Amino acid sequence: MKKENFAPSFKKEGVFIKKNSFWFRKLFLLFTFFLPLFFLPLFSQASNLSVVDVKIQGNKVIEEKKIKGVLSATSFPFSEEKIKEQMQAIYDMGYFFSVKALKETTPEGIVIVYEVKEYPVVKSVEFKNVAEDEIKKLKKVVTLEVGKPWNYKKAEESKEKILSYFKKKGYTQAKVSFSYPSEEKEEIAFVFYIEKGQKARVIEVEVSGNSFFSDAKIRSFMKTRFKKFYDPDVLKEDIKKVKDEYQKKGFYFVKISLDSLDFFDKDRVRWVRVFLKIEEGERYKMGSLSVEGNSVFSVDKIKESFGLKKGDIFNVKKVREGLRQVQRMYAEKGYLYAKVDNRLHFDREKKNVDVELLIDENTKVYVNEVKIEGNETSKERIFKHTLLLKKGDIFNVERMIESWRRLYNLGFFEKVEMRPVATDDPSLMDLVVDVKEREKMGKLLLGASYSSDVGLGGFIQFSKDNLWGEGKMLSIDWEFGKERNNYQIDYIDRWWNDTSTRIEVGLYNTEYNFYSEEEGSYSKKTTGGKISLGYPLIGNFTLFLTLKSETTEIEPIEGEEFPSDLEKGKSTYQSLKPALVWDSRVRDEAFVPYRGFYSFLAVEKSGGFLGGDVDFTKYYTEFRSYYRHGDFWRAPSFGLRLRGRWGENLPPEEEFYVGGQETLRGYELNQFRGHMVLLGTVELRIPVTQNFLGYIFLDGGKIWEDSSVLDKVGYGFGVRMNTPLGILRFDYGIGEEGSPRFYVGMGDVF
Repeated sequence: MKKENFAPSFKKEGVFIKKNSFWFRKLFLLFTFFLPLFFLPLFSQASNLSVVDVKIQGNKVIEEKKIKGVLSATSFPFSEEKIKEQMQAIYDMGYFFSVKALKETTPEGIVIVYEVKEYPVVKSVEFKNVAEDEIKKLKKVVTLEVGKPWNYKKAEESKEKILSYFKKKGYTQAKVSFSYPSEEKEEIAFVFYIEKGQKARVIEVEVSGNSFFSDAKIRSFMKTRFKKFYDPDVLKEDIKKVKDEYQKKGFYFVKISLDSLDFFDKDRVRWVRVFLKIEEGERYKMGSLSVEGNSVFSVDKIKESFGLKKGDIFNVKKVREGLRQVQRMYAEKGYLYAKVDNRLHFDREKKNVDVELLIDENTKVYVNEVKIEGNETSKERIFKHTLLLKKGDIFNVERMIESWRRLYNLGFFEKVEMRPVATDDPSLMDLVVDVKEREKMGKLLLGASYSSDVGLGGFIQFSKDNLWGEGKMLSIDWEFGKERNNYQIDYIDRWWNDTSTRIEVGLYNTEYNFYSEEEGSYSKKTTGGKISLGYPLIGNFTLFLTLKSETTEIEPIEGEEFPSDLEKGKSTYQSLKPALVWDSRVRDEAFVPYRGFYSFLAVEKSGGFLGGDVDFTKYYTEFRSYYRHGDFWRAPSFGLRLRGRWGENLPPEEEFYVGGQETLRGYELNQFRGHMVLLGTVELRIPVTQNFLGYIFLDGGKIWEDSSVLDKVGYGFGVRMNTPLGILRFDYGIGEEGSPRFYVGMGDVF
């Protein structure tokens, strides 16, 4: 079947490749639009026929279906304009050097064949003159597709996106160029050539139209300031921040806009002067608060939780917080589908805003099923005693969040997710608990250790948590060296006999040599055992009762002066220690708490009706607080710890020792001793990775000795690492006198 070429090739290569080919482009346009006149006889022969089909030839990568998808029709009355329109549509896809139209005459009618020539396939997209980290970001910006033919439209679009990216970063003089591919190549590595130019620095932010806030105050809200690199995105955030600050002060209708930018060069530096225009508008106060649709809570209760009262400066941020608080109130009562909206009514004469709360309480929701996913080892009893929501309970969102905290803080799971899932009954929702268990909950370690307090030694450690998947733990530690011989065996059952009672049993032996030039030196060996019962009370409170029995032996150290107030020999101690603990600490990816509190009160009674050789009483109190701005684990956090210890009828060996890494850094181990001590610690912690953090600290201590009171302060810095050996601590402490001290230890402090 004969094919007739009745239309010119549709090519625009002269437009793109030869930048200076002015006359060539003119001739091309004349050629494109007037050459079809030479084929009018052919067209006239077909003018009474119809196109019955359209075919595509020459395409290698772009599918025929995709090409035909841009055509308005594949059968139509024959028309020169229609053919040119379809050729243009195919060319405008951007994938083709040229498009030709051929005609086949068949008994059924005319078949139009569009013959295309694809651009080379893009095997990679490269960027010249930019850093590696920028390349990763630019690859997300460009729209050119690797593995597809080069596309002139997407190349131009990508160029504009790259320019926009750099201009947003302050490179206002950025330039981007590229070369168009030739017809001879089948594959190309396409390159964008980038000249970023000089980044502009801010020389000044000028403000006009403001009266409530001064220019300096407005600039204090902004990150765009003198000598900072100009970043349009940052400026956009700054404008929003200034607007927020105005709206907090009652200027609800404030308008803040970028009036102009003045770029100039001075002393080989590119500068920009930023001009902001402010229309403050009127200042409004809170008017009335009305509530509609409520039945669960009274109007007074809702108003009390809302936060804004009549006559207060109208603060749109507090309105949003009030809406969230009311929503939270309903969620705590199980109204998960409750909707709380508002309408604002502005009285422009009185400068008041009346707030109308519109509440749609919807259905109260109960827990249908609690579904546990991902637990391969952990048994049901762990979730039974940790989760605060059970089947049939009101679906309280706050209790769900607290359940997440309790489960995550066990340390058995590296991931804990909780989500409510709707059922066919709108009054019932499933609680799905999805966990990922930690791979290793047991460890066996043998090796050498070093402590700045007692020198070089060795250790053997075995521990297994979540034993048998029941939340139990067994640990055996043995430390040995020239100055120590310690072992400890502990067994913990968090839910003894499948109840809420916690039981801890321990056996221990400690041998230490205490050295002090002022007080004298001695050797102390303690062997004993303890049993402790813990029972959860309301909220985060737990009551502990610990019974301890131990034997202590004190002996002199050869060549050292023995303390005059100590007695040599053995003594037996029998003690009972009730303690009340409150723990609301929260941990996340980092291995230290970042939010919440921990405190306890305890009394330890030895002797008396308990028996033993020594009769005394000790009192303990402690408070810890943690704060981190934001939820991201890498944000800095603060830790505060306050401790008080005092006693009655204390023998010298039972007095409280201060000094060293555990109590007061910057001083010798046990440098001070007293019958009452107060200790305080503040740490600023900066996580570097999830298992490594640095911190600076300030320690303070007040020690009451027999006839004097000592006030001591230490400060310094340190690092903590979470390793398979446990938490390693390295501290450098500086005291008020003497040389700075370096400490190495294991285990977390607080």
